[in-house]
Amino acid sequence: DEVDLSGCDLANVKEIKFKEGAKVNLSNVKNLSSTIDLTAPAELDVSGVDVSYIEDRSSLGRIVFDKNTRLPKKMIFSTENVKIYAANIEKCDEVVFAPSVKKVWFDSNTKFPEVLDLSGVDEVDLGSCDLADVKEIKFKEGAKVNLAYVKNLSKDIDLIAPAELDLSGVDVSHIEDRGFLGNIVYDGNTKLPKKITFLDSNTKISDENLGIYEEVLFAPSVKSVRFAGDMSFPEVLDLSGVDEVDLASCDLAGVKEIKFKKGAKVDLSYVKNLSPNIDLTVPAELDVGSVDLSYIEDRNTLGKIMYNRDTRFPKKMTISDERIEIYNINIEKCEEVVFTSDVKKVEFTEDVKFPEVLDLSEVDEVDLS
Repeated sequence: DEVDLSGCDLANVKEIKFKEGAKVNLSNVKNLSSTIDLTAPAELDVSGVDVSYIEDRSSLGRIVFDKNTRLPKKMIFSTENVKIYAANIEKCDEVVFAPSVKKVWFDSNTKFPEVLDLSGVDEVDLGSCDLADVKEIKFKEGAKVNLAYVKNLSKDIDLIAPAELDLSGVDVSHIEDRGFLGNIVYDGNTKLPKKITFLDSNTKISDENLGIYEEVLFAPSVKSVRFAGDMSFPEVLDLSGVDEVDLASCDLAGVKEIKFKKGAKVDLSYVKNLSPNIDLTVPAELDVGSVDLSYIEDRNTLGKIMYNRDTRFPKKMTISDERIEIYNINIEKCEEVVFTSDVKKVEFTEDVKFPEVLDLSEVDEVDLS
């Protein structure tokens, strides 16, 4: 009924007659002859064994295998959660997943067939695999698929079926429209589709993301967008639906227009090459630390602003901070500086170049030392 040959050297054995329905342990046997019939046992442990000479796995009973088992030429997987290692399918001509399989994980060193049929599997993990030999993958409609850091992903592989895709580190810039895809996970190394509509409530974007883009859109679901400082941008950047925008330290050299949402909170601190054509009157709050705003006629056209010692103020600058220290660069291009009654104390640094008339009639305390 039960036979344990584990670890045995079967070099001299040409035939073994097993009982129909027996339980047989062949784990880590050496020199298993291809003439030995393994169809009789009901259960076989073939851990660490090469059974790739068997034409069809369905001719066997229940099998137990490990990462070192070389499986039959036609291999049918049927367990709910399957882990496949490189050795398991390297000699397979066909790999089939039964409807009972819910999740499949592939070792990153796995060598794949040209066609990989995963059309019945709910969750697939191909993370870091080399798909150089794969011409087609059939995914289940609505599946969850991890393709993070896969190598050599063919442009012919259809990624439309999955409901969720992890594309971290993957180039999918050949896809025309992000709208073709389900929910996607990406990182700073993902090259996104040519037409990309961002959907995530909080979106972070790097230059790698937009390696090849023709159109960038933000859905109404996007509340916050942060751009990496080393990004390159399209001429027109439409952020008209976004509540909070972080462009800090970005180079806006190619940007001719930015459409901000009325009342948005926008961080432009330390941006470079801010075009005077960009309308800053729409945001409710602006961080303009170290930014040249001297092309703006009147500070009162702007919402609340945050600035620092390196900000160049607008031509007419109205100051309402309770306490303020003013540096030369702040007002060097100002034609008029006005202090409201909210200002209690003003301190000027010694390098300040003053206008002909300095109206401090509303200020309680002034330091011109």
